[in-house]
Amino acid sequence: MIWRLFKNRRRTSRKMLELVLVFITAVFMTLLIEFPFYWFGKYRDKLFVLGFLLINIATNLAVNTAIYWFVYRSSLTAGPLSLFLSNIGLEETALFVSMEITVFLIEYMVLSQLASRGTKLFLTVFFANLTSAFLGTILLWLIF
Repeated sequence: MIWRLFKNRRRTSRKMLELVLVFITAVFMTLLIEFPFYWFGKYRDKLFVLGFLLINIATNLAVNTAIYWFVYRSSLTAGPLSLFLSNIGLEETALFVSMEITVFLIEYMVLSQLASRGTKLFLTVFFANLTSAFLGTILLWLIF
């Protein structure tokens, strides 16, 4: 009886560690994928870079927490990302797309306060987030 409880707790701890690793990896991948868009777009001001880092960390953690809350919590039998991607349906797709649109709008609103608002910034934020969403998801799926 005690061994079974310990064994289940160890399995849950392992899944939580994997979840934390997914969160950390997702944040770093987002920063690595998106930053070149801003660098080559000449958004190099220290305040802008700090804003970029903070808003991306916040939105990335929010998106991953939402995925955990709506999808992963229901089952501890698979890894968080593999569970989400293996169950892609209309609801999961709508959740993912709506979260990414929300992230794009939040990032644009915040970053437009740190740089001149315009088409260039809008397109930079749009393509940085679009690339990060799809490339990051694929890379995380391959890693985990």
